[in-house]
Amino acid sequence: MSHSKSSLRFKRGKAVKPHLVNIDMFRRLGFLATFTLSIVLVNVIPFFPLASIALKPFAFLQPITFTVSSQELMYSRADLRSKNLLYWPDGNIGVVKRADQSIFLAANGPKPAKTMGSLDDVAAIVANRAITIRGLPNTYSYAAGGPVYRDINSGALLLFYHAERNRQNNYRMFYSSIGMAISYDNGANFNNLGEIVTANVSYDYGSPDIVELGGATFAVKGEYFYLYFRDYLTSGAVNHLAVARALISDVVRAAYVGKTANWYKYYSGHFSEPGLGGLSSYLEKNNPGTRWMSVSYNTYSNTFLMVAAQTLKGNTNLYLTTSADGINWEKRKQIEQEIGESFYPTIMSIDADPLYSGQSFYVYYTHSDIGGFERWKDAELARRLIRLSLPF
Repeated sequence: MSHSKSSLRFKRGKAVKPHLVNIDMFRRLGFLATFTLSIVLVNVIPFFPLASIALKPFAFLQPITFTVSSQELMYSRADLRSKNLLYWPDGNIGVVKRADQSIFLAANGPKPAKTMGSLDDVAAIVANRAITIRGLPNTYSYAAGGPVYRDINSGALLLFYHAERNRQNNYRMFYSSIGMAISYDNGANFNNLGEIVTANVSYDYGSPDIVELGGATFAVKGEYFYLYFRDYLTSGAVNHLAVARALISDVVRAAYVGKTANWYKYYSGHFSEPGLGGLSSYLEKNNPGTRWMSVSYNTYSNTFLMVAAQTLKGNTNLYLTTSADGINWEKRKQIEQEIGESFYPTIMSIDADPLYSGQSFYVYYTHSDIGGFERWKDAELARRLIRLSLPF
């Protein structure tokens, strides 16, 4: 596996006026800082001097390096056909790590698939190609997912799924939402709990032909789930990165009795709008387009990480960005330049706890020369290893 080295910079510090910042004092005191990632590719974007961010509350830059591996093919199209995983992974991949064989959950078309294996062979065993989530509304034409949370007390698995309602019996026209389901038998069976996040615009009134919220990717920080999605507003605008949150304890407690907890979208400085139909605020400057995304809380840099698939000039590529608070995100930096469509990214931890990424982590993704709704004619599963390095 070959690696290319790039320059990486973290902004660290505390919210003080820039002229009060004393870097040597911070180091002597061992100040526990918040790191915000800002990736700069070598020979692409030059180093930005400290003066260029002097007005920001986090006041100085510390250069570090990172490496991104070349593409590693995990499964060819022929491999996936041989396993009858014809539309897999049709979204984010969730993982439950175990000592013997880990469990992987991902959409295989309109239903979740359960596979078992290791990070080097995530579909070594195909346990179930099409899991039926019991108790779904009959209006759904699609309900599948990957992102999963394991409750350590009960062992129950909470699945975050992407649901769709087709328009005019056309699978290319749909209104999506995000829901949850629970399993008490390691993902063999799931019972529906209900929807937790829907677009601001409703299915019945004024929504466009396609309302695509994404794959229900979430990060865990402190006591909260942070769920990231696209939102479609009644104004006609699309918010390409929105967030809702809920207390983990509330979500688990509600799931035990077959219900969902209340989720709240971030809007105008507060988590105040209901997850079901509420308004949301843009989280990135200029609201760059997002086709799909994956998030993780990174314990090495103490930041939220996001890998987003974005289409520019006919190609869909992967971009990395970070946030100190999960709300204010840095400018995206491209991490691969393949021709075609790099899609459905999943940040995959190599550490013991799959909820958190560390110094090194994988990004799994599909790659297709064709792309779009025809991607499953040639899509393959690939991955890249990203490694972060702090200077001290």
